[in-house]
Amino acid sequence: MLSTPVRKRFWDGTHRTCPPAQTLEWVRPHLAAMGITRIADVTGLDRIGVPVVTVCRPNSRSLTVSQGKGIDLDSATASGVLESIELHHAERVMLPLLLASQAELGPTREVVEVAGLPRVTDSRFHPHLPLLWVEGYDILTSTVRWVPFEVVHISAVVPPPAGSGCFAATSNGLASGNHLLEALVHALLEVVERDATAVWGARGEEHRIRTAVDPATIDHPVSRSVLNACATAGVQVAVFDTTSDTGIPSFLCEVREHQFDPQGRGVFTGLGCHLNRGVALSRALTEALQSRLTLITGSRDDLSRSDYVLGPDAPTSEIRPWRSFRAVPDLPELPTFNEDLALILRRLESVGIRQVIGVDLTRPEFGIPVVRVVVPGLEGPDDDPAYVPGPRARNAKAGPR
Repeated sequence: MLSTPVRKRFWDGTHRTCPPAQTLEWVRPHLAAMGITRIADVTGLDRIGVPVVTVCRPNSRSLTVSQGKGIDLDSATASGVLESIELHHAERVMLPLLLASQAELGPTREVVEVAGLPRVTDSRFHPHLPLLWVEGYDILTSTVRWVPFEVVHISAVVPPPAGSGCFAATSNGLASGNHLLEALVHALLEVVERDATAVWGARGEEHRIRTAVDPATIDHPVSRSVLNACATAGVQVAVFDTTSDTGIPSFLCEVREHQFDPQGRGVFTGLGCHLNRGVALSRALTEALQSRLTLITGSRDDLSRSDYVLGPDAPTSEIRPWRSFRAVPDLPELPTFNEDLALILRRLESVGIRQVIGVDLTRPEFGIPVVRVVVPGLEGPDDDPAYVPGPRARNAKAGPR
């Protein structure tokens, strides 16, 4: 998997092995079999104009509506379709499972560092609790390792599988792509992004203010065009540098109306992480606008009435930028996904990560690469209601600001 070079051939707003239109042509014959019935361009429901689509799977076992965003309609459509595809695969994992406790499995199988997995409040886990395990591959040590099924699948069907209720069950680290290495890199960047955001948030409001980026210093063409579109539409944008000790560029962006919004649309957040800081920022910006359109369309399953209540967040206009965009780390643009992967792994090892496990969820009948990555030691999504801060977030909260 790692020896043959997998070259990047698309660089606009993201890095892929081929243009989005080619990806869509390739996956389109399989959409009906995965239950995808409708792809809707909802860009026009907002006035900003950044492309956003919704992708519907009515018989989903998790979210029936996925979103996609991008610099053009093809990119947004490919983004949404791939998200829906990866959810379908993670809802229906067709891999052998073992039912055993950690104590039973440990003597005969290599297992993940369970202590490093993100927990949930009131976790049921203990070493003698029987739970389901699935086989993965540790990329750092070239070792087969078994991981709890709960951190791999995404099905919300009840009753849940044996041993559930122990670990954070989110879509963090789930990705698809044109090639398995492409999917793996995107999955790893997501777990780095979520960890960076949790660590950044744990440091408190004073640190948040100090990491505000001056929009006037942003010279990345795609990001600049998104910022200009927001300004034209009268929408405020705040950009925060959330890059962690991995040194992999990461951002959090917030968008909100200049004036009070009587419809209750408050602050919308987007996250982005990439080896290239410009791509990382454009991802965060477009995701924030996607979040805004998600609320406008009202079609996503996990929205509630409280999402439409204007919160107490401080106006974005009160944020005073502290740093230049050019001060954010920017890593080399490498020609292959092999090199991207090697660089990400080195960065993770530099902060003490000892295992990076990939579970290949690719289904032979579709042939679309889908992977779930599990990285013990990194923080999980801190916006999960059941999130429990791990050591990195606790240390960030306790440490110097």
